Amino acid sequence: FNQLSCNMEIANKVGDLGLRRNILFFPRLSVINQVKKELTQVDSVKIKKRLPNKLIFELTSRKPVVALAIELSPEAESTVSAKLAKPQFSLTGVYYLVDQGGTVVKKMEESQNLPLILLNHDPQLKNGEKITQEEVQKTIEILMGMKIHLLEPKLTRIISFREIEIW
Repeated sequence: FNQLSCNMEIANKVGDLGLRRNILFFPRLSVINQVKKELTQVDSVKIKKRLPNKLIFELTSRKPVVALAIELSPEAESTVSAKLAKPQFSLTGVYYLVDQGGTVVKKMEESQNLPLILLNHDPQLKNGEKITQEEVQKTIEILMGMKIHLLEPKLTRIISFREIEIW
């Protein structure tokens, strides 16, 4: 492990998985699956064998790209000119930081300055859980596409499956 780029907690957990096993018969795939299951912040794992007695773990962590925020109550119907102005909303203070693939990286009480996607209910997601709501997945894809074109939206509200508002 590169100690500068690897969280010590992760390094210790992964290191414990390989102890007391013969390197020739080391169960690489089962350890990779176990690491992904136990360490939800890990996106990908590569394990290389270096004979006679060394295993090299390469871990890639999940990077949050959006934060799901829960509105306290939906906004009343407003006019088009009001919608183009600064949006009005109240949040519960619960944020789900989500990676590009739609997996929850972390549940927090702050958005980490990520673009917000407003939801009208709390989906009760756990770290490592994939978002199943298709409209949220599509909204993340749209926001990532906008970012590629150097557009940085700060706030998105899903109106329906076919309509979103972006500020």
